[in-house]
Amino acid sequence: MLKNLIWRVCRGVLPTRARLHDKGVQCPTSCVHCLAENEDAAHLLLDCPTAVQVWQVSGLWQDIQQATIHENSATDVVFYLLQRLTVEQSKRFAATVWSIFGNVGI
Repeated sequence: MLKNLIWRVCRGVLPTRARLHDKGVQCPTSCVHCLAENEDAAHLLLDCPTAVQVWQVSGLWQDIQQATIHENSATDVVFYLLQRLTVEQSKRFAATVWSIFGNVGI
């Protein structure tokens, strides 16, 4: 399941509210947590204040910040991180993405 979720992020097919709305699903596009106007993958996983708090607790926040300096999309951030993190950090990264995504009520 974790690999599938990371694959969805990397392929740009994560079912965020913005993506679902673009596909014709009648749902709000705002973020459940912070009410930002466009809940896309980058916002949901990297920019939302709730996600930031989770990354800080995970111990990966500095790595996330570094990645977002160099990359623009959620896909590019994932690739950037997976090339630089240790195996243990990569596992924690994937589990944290799962936790953040699983805590969203679409």
